[in-house]
Amino acid sequence: MSTTISTSAMVVYALAQRLPDSPLLADAVRYLMAHRQADGIWGSTYSTAWTILALGEVIKGTGELGGDFGFSANVNGVPLLSREGGDGYTPVTAEISISSLFPTEPNALRISRQSGPGSLYYRAALKVNRPVEDVAPLQRGISLSRQFYRWDESCARGRCVPLESIEVGEKIRVRLNITLENDAYYLMIEDYLPAGSEVLDTSLKTSQQGEDFIPEESTGEPEQEQLFDPRDPFKDGWGWWFFSTPRIYDDHIAWSADYLPSGSYVLEFILVPLQAGEYRVLPARAWQFYFPEVQGNSAGSVFTINP
Repeated sequence: MSTTISTSAMVVYALAQRLPDSPLLADAVRYLMAHRQADGIWGSTYSTAWTILALGEVIKGTGELGGDFGFSANVNGVPLLSREGGDGYTPVTAEISISSLFPTEPNALRISRQSGPGSLYYRAALKVNRPVEDVAPLQRGISLSRQFYRWDESCARGRCVPLESIEVGEKIRVRLNITLENDAYYLMIEDYLPAGSEVLDTSLKTSQQGEDFIPEESTGEPEQEQLFDPRDPFKDGWGWWFFSTPRIYDDHIAWSADYLPSGSYVLEFILVPLQAGEYRVLPARAWQFYFPEVQGNSAGSVFTINP
C-alpha cells in the first residue's frame, strides 16, 4: 500500500495544510499531475484517493478557487482550444485525430496563459490503437495465455484441440493459463470476448442449462454441485478457491484474488457463439491492482464464427 505516488500525496496533503506557501508544493503537485494516467487515475484507488485529497488541500491553501485568467492551446500551429477568462476550476477539453499529427516529424503542443490569479494545469495524452492480431504476449512477473476449445465430450476427457473458428450454436471452452513468478496480492484478471458471442452464465435461470460431460471412467449420475468437495479437491482445478466468483460483463469477464501464491493456475468459462463473423479478440490481461507494473497479457487473436 506504499508507492511513491501515495507517499508523495500524503506529504503534500500535510504540507498544504501546515505550510501552504511552501516552495516545495509546486514541484510536488507537478510530480503528482505528471503521473496521472490517460484514464484520469493514479494507478489504483488508494493512490488516487490520496492524490485527490492532497490536491484539494493545495487548492484551498493557495486560493486557486478564485482563479481568473485566459489561455489558449494549439498543435503544430493549428488552434485547439481557448478561453478568455473565468473561474480557474472549470475544465476545458479538446481532442484531435491522430491523422492531424506528423507521422515522421516532431509535433508541437503550445499552451499560452494570460495574466491573472490562479494556476493553469494541463494534461495531454496520446492514444494509438494497433491491429489486435499484432499484439504479442507480455510477461512482467505474470505469464498469461488463452486458448479456445470446442466444448464437447473429447475435451472433457482431456483431448482438447485449439480452435480458431467454430459454428453458430456450438459452445466454446475458453481456458486461461496463468503463471506467477512470485506471490501476488490483489490480482485482477480480465478476458475480453469475441464480439458475436456471450458468456454462458449458469447462475441465470434464463441461460441454457445442461449436464457436464462425464469421463468414460465415471459411472452413475453427476454429483450435486458443491463449493468444495474434500473427496476430490482438484475437481475444479488447483487453487480455484483463491479466486472470486467471476463477474460477467457484456464484453468481458473478470476475476480477482486478494492473495495468490506463486505457481500455475487455470481459469475456464463457456462461450456461446451467436452472430457469424470474423472478430478481433483483445488480449486477456492480468495485473496487481496496487502494483500494476506487475502484469502480463496474452496475444491478441482473430476468431471466426461461421454461420
